Amino acid sequence: PGFAEAAAAPAVLRRAGAAAVADAPPVAKEPAKQRRRDGKQRPWREQALPIVPQLPKIVETLRTEPNLILQAPTGAGKTTIVPLALLESELFDGKILVLQPRRLTAVSVARRMAQLWGEAVGQTVGYRIRHEAVVSNKTRIEVVTEGVLVRMLQVNPTLEGVSCIFFDEFHERSIDSDVGFALMLEAQRSKDLPIKLVIMSATFGQLADRVSKVMNGPPEISSEGRRFPVELHYKPLIDLDDFQPKGPVQFSELIAGVVRDALKAHPEGDVLVFLPGEPEIMYTWIALNNIGFGDGEPPKNLIGWAHKLINTSALDLSNKVQVSTLYGTMEQYEQDEVLTSPAAGWRKVILATPIAESSLTVPGVKVVVDSGLRRQKYEDGDSCISTMRTVPISAATASQRSGRAGRVSEGVCYRLWREDRELEMNDAPELHRADLAGVVLDLALAGFFTDPQIKALPWVDTPLEPGLDQGRRLLHRLRALKRRPGGLWELTDRAKELARFPVHPRFGHMIVQAMEVSDSFGRDACDLAALLEEKELLRGGRSRHGTDIGARLDALQSGEVRHTYFSVRERVLKNSGQMQQMAELRLVEPGRAQRSEQREALCVLLVWAYPELLAQKKAVDEATSVIENQRGDVYTLASGLPASLPRNDKMSTQPTLAVASITGQKVFWAMRADPAVLMAYGIDGRNPTQHRVLGVPPDEEAEQEDNGDEEQVDDPSAALIMTQYLVGKKQEPIKDFAKFVEVVAAEREKFSASEVVAMSWDLARADPPCRDAVSQLVCGAVKGRLGDFSSAALTEILCARAVANAGEMLDMFEEESGEVEVVNAIADAVVATMDDLPVDGEGGNLSALLWAFSALAVPHEALFSGLARRAVAEMRTFEPVVLSDVREICFWSFQRASAKVWANGGRFKSTNPRFAHESFYEALAPLALESLSDIPPITCVYLMWSFSKAGCYNEELFAAIGKRIGPEVHALDRCGLTMYGWNYAYAEAEAGEVYKLVAEDTLRPERMAEMAPRDVSGVAWAMAKARVRNEALMEGLTAHGCGLLKDSIEQRCFRGPSKSLYREMYEGDGSAVDGAVDAWDMVSLGDFLWACSELQFPVPEFVALAEEYLALGFRQEPLAVRRLTRYPNAFVATLRAVTRLPGDHSALLLAAAPHCLNYLRRFNARDLAYVLQAWAMAGPRDPWMLAQLDSKVRWVVTSGKADQLETEDAEGLRWAVSELGLGDGEVRGKLASLVAPEQHGEEWDEEGEQ
Repeated sequence: PGFAEAAAAPAVLRRAGAAAVADAPPVAKEPAKQRRRDGKQRPWREQALPIVPQLPKIVETLRTEPNLILQAPTGAGKTTIVPLALLESELFDGKILVLQPRRLTAVSVARRMAQLWGEAVGQTVGYRIRHEAVVSNKTRIEVVTEGVLVRMLQVNPTLEGVSCIFFDEFHERSIDSDVGFALMLEAQRSKDLPIKLVIMSATFGQLADRVSKVMNGPPEISSEGRRFPVELHYKPLIDLDDFQPKGPVQFSELIAGVVRDALKAHPEGDVLVFLPGEPEIMYTWIALNNIGFGDGEPPKNLIGWAHKLINTSALDLSNKVQVSTLYGTMEQYEQDEVLTSPAAGWRKVILATPIAESSLTVPGVKVVVDSGLRRQKYEDGDSCISTMRTVPISAATASQRSGRAGRVSEGVCYRLWREDRELEMNDAPELHRADLAGVVLDLALAGFFTDPQIKALPWVDTPLEPGLDQGRRLLHRLRALKRRPGGLWELTDRAKELARFPVHPRFGHMIVQAMEVSDSFGRDACDLAALLEEKELLRGGRSRHGTDIGARLDALQSGEVRHTYFSVRERVLKNSGQMQQMAELRLVEPGRAQRSEQREALCVLLVWAYPELLAQKKAVDEATSVIENQRGDVYTLASGLPASLPRNDKMSTQPTLAVASITGQKVFWAMRADPAVLMAYGIDGRNPTQHRVLGVPPDEEAEQEDNGDEEQVDDPSAALIMTQYLVGKKQEPIKDFAKFVEVVAAEREKFSASEVVAMSWDLARADPPCRDAVSQLVCGAVKGRLGDFSSAALTEILCARAVANAGEMLDMFEEESGEVEVVNAIADAVVATMDDLPVDGEGGNLSALLWAFSALAVPHEALFSGLARRAVAEMRTFEPVVLSDVREICFWSFQRASAKVWANGGRFKSTNPRFAHESFYEALAPLALESLSDIPPITCVYLMWSFSKAGCYNEELFAAIGKRIGPEVHALDRCGLTMYGWNYAYAEAEAGEVYKLVAEDTLRPERMAEMAPRDVSGVAWAMAKARVRNEALMEGLTAHGCGLLKDSIEQRCFRGPSKSLYREMYEGDGSAVDGAVDAWDMVSLGDFLWACSELQFPVPEFVALAEEYLALGFRQEPLAVRRLTRYPNAFVATLRAVTRLPGDHSALLLAAAPHCLNYLRRFNARDLAYVLQAWAMAGPRDPWMLAQLDSKVRWVVTSGKADQLETEDAEGLRWAVSELGLGDGEVRGKLASLVAPEQHGEEWDEEGEQ
């Protein structure tokens, strides 16, 4: 079929591409080698759970229906068994997502499902929670927290690669669950997504009818009743509206009494007690201990003064009852211990928060004691003040809790409220009591801005307008939303910056603001954001350490672990590290990034996040005596509301506080704030909410403000960085950066060498880089203080200077600056202590040093000689196992990840050279020749590669390496053998003996059997490049390549070639992952097909398989196609190569057409020449396609981009343009002049003729 007309072309192109391969074989299912075991052998098949009889009906329903509502009671197996059954049914090609409301349950469910599948977690079944993912390329089921789904939708709005989503425990109505459900259902309807939705709960109550209505009446399946009956007993001991009339001690004693009676009445099984929160758990533990129950081991979180309440003499171990606690902030190993069975002969009482209501398997429980209470958080987005309320549970939750007693046998549940007390049928949605700023941002990113747009989404409960308005006001102030006429809103670039981080927009704003100041400030912001997401880091909590969040930050960054919860600290550092990567900061070891004086500026971070909570202490006579006596010292927040701290809290002596958390009027976290420091960062303490938003232009009102005649700094980024380093210095205000440099050079005590290094990086990594400021710093401060800096520090300064240059050489700047002379002086200083530097790493090292001088194009003979000497020494002592190991020591190659850190940190497009300066190779070659006999053969191969790719071919060195490796060629691994021949071919060296050795070794049966696609294509490419036509070799490579292609098709490697081709022989291969190597991709296919065409070697079977493989790949969802075609230049080279071989290739090009158009904007002149040649030889002459190609041709030629083409490529482009009838006389004349430069300037007619 042909293409459609212009207006509908893009959509029809996709249909045409699919039609072109409509007769192709069906997509292969998961091969047996990936399943490894027959489904009947899977452990889940042995589970006799109530849900099992419903599995065939569930599978068949989802085969024909898009959605399903599944209700099954606690313990039925719906969470763990149903996804596994669907996976085994092979109903879905993509992943299955199972949503869980909490991190603990997500991890627990994933572990259980993996166990039931017979594998370790992270293989077929994995989990993904905020800041942590345990998955692999084999993972088919991911258990994720609900917030993860919302973030996945931001990155991948159509969730390509996902086939089914389970919304488990939907009755809990978390904010992320409701938002994810609404967005997925809307996308399913409006975008026709082929993703199935399964809504599950043990107790829907009235919610089932509402969910069904929103989903347009999907099928509903209910499992049988509880596995075992549960007997209900009501004990009206608690008034749910006033549960502690006489205080927590009396409440806990009531609970303990019920537990005691239950243990006596039911001599078998464990007891699960539901309490509203952690304080009640601790009091109840003490109460049980004091009546003789427990093992004498107090909870680790029990505060110091509470130990005085414990009556150790009352404990009676003969009861053999272990009392354990279970709540969300416990460390993982503690939670695992709780969920294990007690010692033989012992029983267990588990005191739990609502975390134990669902999904978690708490073994052995036969008795449930339900207080009927839970704690809920209510937030006010405008004031930033939250309240924690203890509220009655819903009827659905009560049913869920009682069901926990019937999992292993008949059970009993004690409900501690009146039987006639009416409970709400379902819990109120979190959407109606939470700050909605994050929700508004998520919805805006999905394209829903206004109230009508948001209300039109398929909500179970629509968000309330006041909450949406509060969220918009905040995002507008953070410059994430921009107002438009008519009540409309629009996203700004700032919104996308904030959305990068999986935290509240306030914290995202704090991090982005800090990034504008410096990387070190950005690290502190990430640490602080991660820290504030945890409840407590220090042992003893606020009762011992007060409310000072700065003390927690110091403990986190100083490495002090004695008084910290180890797992909390590790989690905070891990979360912060991930956010640092998202922020594209330099990766450094955790630690205090600033001096103690500079840490005074950390209060700025909190005020950026919570300006409404900037607190000023009230004068004594302003505070009422009642508040003074009851609340302690009183503050007034910027919002005008009161706040208080206990008098014994160290923070209560401070006149100004930056508050991070407040509940009611009680301050939970705060930090000392200095108004002068705040003012330096653009925060007026009288109106902190209107602080300066960094990195974005001021709004119109701010532009109209009169700034007077105050002296301004040319570069605002440099000014901000300068301000940071002046904090705490007792220095007169400085506005001029040149003056600042003079002070840095003179005041060595005030500005340490490490600060100068950090300063140089902050200036270099500003956006845009402060190039002139870095130059002034190097020439002014560093030059006069060379003796203060170590060689590692000087290396970092030079790297910062190179980064600031954005790829330009120093000699391009004005010579009068004298900077080249300063850089050479630095090199002289470094050479003397070069041996102290490591080869590679995060700090100053030899790799960084070489990169800096290469990027700056300053060839320092002594420096390069020293680097070459050190390189050879490393090569002699290193013992690699596989070729990839050699990269660890070959620091002259800038393909390494660490080189990217030095080059641009991932934040800017690098224009720096990828390889070292040619002077380094000139120094390296003779030293390598002297030591060649001591260098391992595989290292010699990579040494050749670095010379070849850098264009520094050394004939003597290559000849010597050929003699060195020749007798030991069999000892090379498959990658080494491939690259051995490839190096000579790439360098166009005369090496007939080398090619002969490579061919002979490749033809060995044991060698050929281990060759991967990259090896097959690499050897063939080398032979073709060297014009060596060895028919036996090509026949062997083709036959083996066909086998690899068949395996690649069977294993569906076209969905993602990277490490996806499995063969048993690759198990243990150093370059494989879990026995899988890179499958055929565009690079390997293009190289092999090009080699066959160059050598005029017909490969019809291989071409047919390659076209089938590519056609199947082009049929996949866009994300998989992008993985297959991720290198556009290789993509078009493959199309060109295949069309140069005999056969009809029109169907392949038809399938490739939509993807060519997708990449057309990214094609350079050579890419365009290749795709036009392919189309001229075999492509369909569709008007729409040709019109797009014609437009691109005209732009490439008239803009001068085609002038860079090699003569052969220019000739191919000229021929293709003529063959396809593209361009006009001017375009064809220009192309003809590129092929025949001597005729340039002659007249050409409209047909391109002279």
